[in-house]
Amino acid sequence: MSFIHCRRYTKIFQLITAAALSCCLAAAGGFSVFAAEPAESSSKSSPSQPQTIRLGEEPEGGESSAQKLIPPLVEAGPYRDRMKVRWIDLNPSSSGYLLEIKSGGKVIEQRQFSKYETSYYTDYQAKDGALYTFKLKALGTEDYEDSGFASAQYLAGSEKIDRPRGLELKVEDEHFLASWNESESAGAYRFVLLDPKGKVLTDSTSSKSYYHLDDIPVREKGMYVMYVQAQEGKMGSEFVRFCRQVDSRYEQVDSPVILKTKFVDGKTLEVEWSEAEHAQSYTIRLRTYGENHKYLSESITTTDISYTFKDIDFQKHRRYVIEIRSNAERGYASSDFDAVTTDYYI
Repeated sequence: MSFIHCRRYTKIFQLITAAALSCCLAAAGGFSVFAAEPAESSSKSSPSQPQTIRLGEEPEGGESSAQKLIPPLVEAGPYRDRMKVRWIDLNPSSSGYLLEIKSGGKVIEQRQFSKYETSYYTDYQAKDGALYTFKLKALGTEDYEDSGFASAQYLAGSEKIDRPRGLELKVEDEHFLASWNESESAGAYRFVLLDPKGKVLTDSTSSKSYYHLDDIPVREKGMYVMYVQAQEGKMGSEFVRFCRQVDSRYEQVDSPVILKTKFVDGKTLEVEWSEAEHAQSYTIRLRTYGENHKYLSESITTTDISYTFKDIDFQKHRRYVIEIRSNAERGYASSDFDAVTTDYYI
């Protein structure tokens, strides 16, 4: 038998065997198997791609779940006949920084810095009247993505903008009040506040020289840091840093101590208390004793250290509680509640 006839009979045998196997499997479980000729080898052929299985909310395209870094605070200005750029990193971990300097719509310089560098001085002179834009971003790590670009501008030959002075950060009624002296060369101010963990509580720009954070209550103790920059147009001064250690929501306000309570009659109660350091006024009110208590007076604020409750129907053998607190510019402090018992029948 020739070699060609042998291949033909071998091929027929393969097809008969495959058909028989298909019938057996179909009878057993309803599945069909078709034999296919082995593909001819080709240098252009490639293995099929495996199917990608995504779990839960995993983003398509393999996007990183790393947290994005916060852009640094950037300031730029003249340095002798050259220019300088300085930055403040608000992140706990950056691997370095990328700086671009643009003028006339073109990038004239690009540099990368280590995480230990926070300033750069150009080795060329600034052209009078030319506007320079300094763009800088913090470079990420394994756990953090690069930040976005922050920018600062400098108009060569322009007058220097004075930085803010007299910074203060106070606590008033459980909220922060930041203030600083007005600058004649500034049209606006940028204000940034960080909590003790380094979280940015606010980053805003305003024409006023104070900022009341009445929507951000003081919730934890620790060191708060604020940065303020004076701005005029697209240019800004140096950032000024101010730190404030907050030990309590009622910082630097002492509690008043009730010294004397006296029932004059069945409708009158006299109260005296100690003068509290840093207090500018006192707020006092009266209520019944117990868990389901009832207030018998409104909150009364006075600068005196005594007060008389009048026209109240005191009941025999009942106890009453005096609530009193001292008020000051840095907050307020409540005294221990003092319970008094009626004694005007004795």
